Amino acid sequence: MIDIVQIKEPLLRDLEKATKAIIAGSGIKENSELIKSIRWNETEDDSIMTLIANDYFIYADEGRRKGKMPPVEPLIKWIKKNNINTKGLSINELAFMIANAIKRNGVMGKFFSGEIMESTTDIVAEELANTMAENICEAIVQAIENKNF
Repeated sequence: MIDIVQIKEPLLRDLEKATKAIIAGSGIKENSELIKSIRWNETEDDSIMTLIANDYFIYADEGRRKGKMPPVEPLIKWIKKNNINTKGLSINELAFMIANAIKRNGVMGKFFSGEIMESTTDIVAEELANTMAENICEAIVQAIENKNF
């Protein structure tokens, strides 16, 4: 019988690679904090697999409707991290202007979650099918060797 740990770790790594590739394929830079934050975890009882990502994953995926001001602090961090030219404005002023533009216009989403769900379902189904096939083959070999048929 195959140990669940032998399956779980490679499966979670495959899900992580596929998820990162899908997000990158939607136009988000491969070295972005969002892609770096992607992880798949599984509960101790192996019953639930969870995608872990930065909290703005939902906004990158679905976008943000106009009408509500986003928080300014993450924009300040983003401006600093990426050394954005403030063109004579303070970082706070630029962040506030960006937040107002998002409030006024919204942000279009990348809509990658559907593809992630489809891909991860395919990966898990394939892994389960392979594991079942290996277990059946192993059981048949054991039955033949033990003449239990």
